[in-house]
Amino acid sequence: MTGTAPDTAAALPRLRAELRLHDGPQGRAGAASWVIEDPVRNTFFQMDDRAFAILSLWDAGTTEAILSAAKECGVYAVSVEEVTELSDFLVRNGLTAIEPLADYGALTARVKAREKTWLQTAIHNYLFFRIPLLRPHNFLQNTLPLFDLVFNRISWSIFGFIAIIGTYIATRQWDAFVSTFLQFTNLNGLIFYFLCLGIVKTAHEFAHAYVATRYGVRVGTIGIAFLVLFPLPYADVTGAWKLRSRKQRLLISAAGMIAEMMIAALAVFVWAFAPEGQVKSAAFFMATVSLATSLFVNLNPFMRFDGYYILSDALGVPNLQNRAFALGSWWMRNLLFGLNAPNPDDLSRNLTSFCVVYAYLIWLYRLIVFTGIALLVYSFFIKVVGIVLFLIEIIVFIIRPIFGELREWWAMRHLIVKQRRTFVTALALILGGATLCLPISRTVSVPAILRAETEMRVFAPRPAEIVAILAREGMPVTEGQPLFELRSPQLEQEITLTRQRIDALAIRLARRAADKTERSEGPVLEHQFAAEKSKLEGLKHEMTLLQVRSPVTGMVADVQQTLHSGRFVNMKTPLAIIRGVNASIVEGYVREESLWRLKAGARGEFIPEDASLKRVPVRLTEIAYAASDTLDIPYLSSIYDGAIAAKQTSHEQMHPVSAVHRLTMSAEPRSIARVMRGTVHLEAQKESLIAMLAARIVRVFIREAGF
Repeated sequence: MTGTAPDTAAALPRLRAELRLHDGPQGRAGAASWVIEDPVRNTFFQMDDRAFAILSLWDAGTTEAILSAAKECGVYAVSVEEVTELSDFLVRNGLTAIEPLADYGALTARVKAREKTWLQTAIHNYLFFRIPLLRPHNFLQNTLPLFDLVFNRISWSIFGFIAIIGTYIATRQWDAFVSTFLQFTNLNGLIFYFLCLGIVKTAHEFAHAYVATRYGVRVGTIGIAFLVLFPLPYADVTGAWKLRSRKQRLLISAAGMIAEMMIAALAVFVWAFAPEGQVKSAAFFMATVSLATSLFVNLNPFMRFDGYYILSDALGVPNLQNRAFALGSWWMRNLLFGLNAPNPDDLSRNLTSFCVVYAYLIWLYRLIVFTGIALLVYSFFIKVVGIVLFLIEIIVFIIRPIFGELREWWAMRHLIVKQRRTFVTALALILGGATLCLPISRTVSVPAILRAETEMRVFAPRPAEIVAILAREGMPVTEGQPLFELRSPQLEQEITLTRQRIDALAIRLARRAADKTERSEGPVLEHQFAAEKSKLEGLKHEMTLLQVRSPVTGMVADVQQTLHSGRFVNMKTPLAIIRGVNASIVEGYVREESLWRLKAGARGEFIPEDASLKRVPVRLTEIAYAASDTLDIPYLSSIYDGAIAAKQTSHEQMHPVSAVHRLTMSAEPRSIARVMRGTVHLEAQKESLIAMLAARIVRVFIREAGF
């Protein structure tokens, strides 16, 4: 395939008259650069000294004339390709004037090529778009002296000093500081939080704008930007690119975070000394919002926030992300296919290595963030719209870049297939795919507890006072062995009164022969006497129960630590637990997707959370094929740091978030002083990783397909 040679005698497009040329930022090793400013669109284009040399000869009019002029100057050996490439760049970015006899069809085609359809615009802009509100140049210049009174080195030192004092006091009252947040976990607190966030971010953007104005950069607009439909203020300080001083550009980029740190310092100081009330709460919110947004958002170098521009200026690498992406792709192609392609950039070896690592970190970060955003928009909108937006997110921001790289590989296929490394990579992919298809998963993990099969709770027979505690944690006991000695003053009083009634009835029965009235009531008195005697026997039996004995042979566990002689106890609170030593049992819950792989009789091992304890062989004895609506084993719920995600209702019941099935397993007899939490690895039907993943995806689609 042959290309058409460029016509070196053809006239080059003229530059637009309103364009401005500035000295650009100094590059690495003192390399000079220049910036072309388009004041109409408020855009800036940076070029190196070689492109500047060609552009300085642009008035020659033709490629041939530029080549001749460059040869006469003897500065650079300019090639036709360089002139053509620069011409295409100028035309493509709208930096050339439209000639009266220009090819309007070609111009229209280029304009339309840059335009996006309404669908493309909607896809790219519903996550981020701007609404300009103000052109603040005059206001910023008029109020700049006031800003300079606050934003200077002396002020930074003062705010740093009060930050140290406030932070010291806050750390001394850390529990009170944290509890301030807990007081606002409601709707009013959420409204207050967003109000503080708006104030902090407005100060952040105005700090950018004022510092840019201080260094002669015109701030185009200030307005509201919507990030995932969340409104935040923004200031357009694009003009900072024309500044030569790296220090000035760094200060413009860092001004917003410095302002937020100053707000946080003042807020922490106010919190430390303010009395309880609205002022203290407002100071807490301003401090936490400023710190959170500065540390976790603005300093993030993986998104185009302040941290990214600070990193770019600090390294002296303009357009850092795009150059890192190009280097990341170049390194990957060389690694996979052994192409030994030349470095597409002129960075040093260390910077090249940094950019490659940086590119892969960004790709990983974007994979996580865009997947999270996709799930967010899916949950935020109604299901039909959510599914569409979810697919758009996944296709546009994750799948499309991957296919874009694959298209590059396809375009280079004739070169790729000739490399020996390609066959090594292909073999590795085949082996990896085969590994995914092999049924290597032979066990199922089950969150479980190990406990004694016999477990009896010991209660007081009635409200009573503790006289003596005979049971001790971990003490072996036999059936009927005394554990607690109790005393009930109420029971003693009832026994005394009953005996007195019995004595009175006995006297009345003894004088029946001499008393006509007593004789007539004889049968009634005899019935009352018998009833009181029976009641006394019952009370005496209750008295014997006040010596609490072990109901089974086993080991004492979970003795209430707050028990002591003289304390009164009720009938609802267990005094201790007696665990049998004859048999042990393991109980747990398995996820629904793994249930089909298990069969009764399967063997496995219980691995306690405490690594110092030995593993216990188990055998699966019972499978509940009906899903459990509630978790009867609270130790396994996420509420108590267990492995099963659960939520708690107002009735204090725990419900699993996803379907789980209860399993019962037998274990060898052992003395168990307490319930042990751990994981059981059970023998199961073999399954490949790819089948496991496919089944999980199908289940999710089936679950979410219901409208």
